[in-house]
Amino acid sequence: MIDIAALARIQADRTGCDYADWLGVLKEIQSGFVQGEAGEKAIQQLAEASEDPVQFCLLTEALISHDAHNPGGEKEACSLLVESVDESPYSLKEWVAAWVDFSIWLESREREAGFASMLGYLDCCSQYIEGKGVLPPFTDLVEEMLDAYGFVGEEGDGA
Repeated sequence: MIDIAALARIQADRTGCDYADWLGVLKEIQSGFVQGEAGEKAIQQLAEASEDPVQFCLLTEALISHDAHNPGGEKEACSLLVESVDESPYSLKEWVAAWVDFSIWLESREREAGFASMLGYLDCCSQYIEGKGVLPPFTDLVEEMLDAYGFVGEEGDGA
């Protein structure tokens, strides 16, 4: 079983963020996240890929919401995310940062989008750059794509 207190301490030391903040979000997410070894591994990997507790919360809450709105779905949200990251030239850390920037972009326009729609857009962005030479930071690429093409995706909080 994952030691949430130890993970919170490691994350606080690594990010310079408050231990209590990390501990709080990790405990909150643990109760609603995929259970078992796979879920614990995912929590640890997502925490390590996050710059702060807010980043961690934005993505993990979207994962939990997707699974709650799609019980018995073909794949859990975490598996879908892992597949997208594995098939892209970008790391999980870059995906987390891009997810957060995309969430902020949506919020600034008073919009919401479901996990699947957001993941699909980010996936499309990562595929767009393949074979084009220099790999820009994922956050820059997503920002460029949003500025150039906007986002026409499914609205909502859990689909």
